[in-house]
Amino acid sequence: MLARLSLLCIALSDAVLSSEQRFELEVPRVTAAELLQNRTLLSGHWPYVLLDEAASWQALWKWTPERLVERIPQEWVDFYPENMLHAGKKPYLFRYADALGHFQQPSAHSRYMQLRLSLQGWTELEKDLGKMPEVFYTEAEWMPRCMTKADGSLDTTAVDNFYR
Repeated sequence: MLARLSLLCIALSDAVLSSEQRFELEVPRVTAAELLQNRTLLSGHWPYVLLDEAASWQALWKWTPERLVERIPQEWVDFYPENMLHAGKKPYLFRYADALGHFQQPSAHSRYMQLRLSLQGWTELEKDLGKMPEVFYTEAEWMPRCMTKADGSLDTTAVDNFYR
């Protein structure tokens, strides 16, 4: 499974994209069968786009901005009303339910919004994901060994912080 799900809402203007950003990295697009034959990509050290695996996921139609307000209204959002073009422009911190209205207002600037999913939010949204290819791993495989209290029990505070 994906190591961590980050939901990003990005709106870049063509002017910014064409004049200031050049994408030089070629990221291969592979099917699950092709991935299993590629030792380089299986190493986990190189990015790739996995094709045709999410077509049946409920998340594709359930994760609309409005439906997410119903499902994860309590989650925190970093909202950048003028995108992240200038390093000095810091985000505003809102609950998702409050941030969406700001994000959807007409603006002369492109905007950026990033969810800070808590463990509770991730658990809610994870229900809408389908089965991941076997070469993916989940946090459940390593987290109980790494995020523990002195008595050996799972440190749920550390786990929740990981998801944010």
